[in-house]
Amino acid sequence: MTPEELRSAINGILADKIVLSWGQLAVGVLLTSCAAYLGAYLKQKGQNLATKEDVEALTRQVESVKTEYVRQIEDFKAQLQEERQKRDRAWIMKRDACLKALNIANAIISNYRYSNVPTEDIHPQDVDVADVRACFNELACSCETPEVMAQLKRIMFDKPTPDAIVDLRNAVRRELEFGINEIDIDRKNAFVGRVVGQKKKNAEAQL
Repeated sequence: MTPEELRSAINGILADKIVLSWGQLAVGVLLTSCAAYLGAYLKQKGQNLATKEDVEALTRQVESVKTEYVRQIEDFKAQLQEERQKRDRAWIMKRDACLKALNIANAIISNYRYSNVPTEDIHPQDVDVADVRACFNELACSCETPEVMAQLKRIMFDKPTPDAIVDLRNAVRRELEFGINEIDIDRKNAFVGRVVGQKKKNAEAQL
């Protein structure tokens, strides 16, 4: 019986002037009070249960968003790492190609003959056409500007003076982003034609 039904019953008894003992009346009041309290308790319990379910649902949503956010962050970090590795590999390839270009330029310059430079002052260095072709391919694939390749072609085909190696070095520095300032400004002694002890080592090698 609900609190409302109990109240209606008591009101009916009073209206009909039914004589009840004090004990019966006390029981009726007690039952009415208990029913009212029980109804209020159950109503509040339902609200508390609903509130708890709302909190749990909200918590699940927050955790879901957090999980998705963490996943996206990890994916983004992985993409950045992959892009960084690609850039590193490309830079290493470019660096190696530029160093090869310098070595090839040294070899080519050492095999030129200059009217103002005695032949014995420049020790010739071997150069292989396959290495030159590979170097050009690597430069073309990795460099961002044509400057290094242009300076190498100038040394190969225009027969410049030995100090042309300085221009190639500076082009390499710029391509590798090492700076724009010239490090070796002594163009007269920029190219190493021969070193002390070279002739002795050659003689020993022939023996």
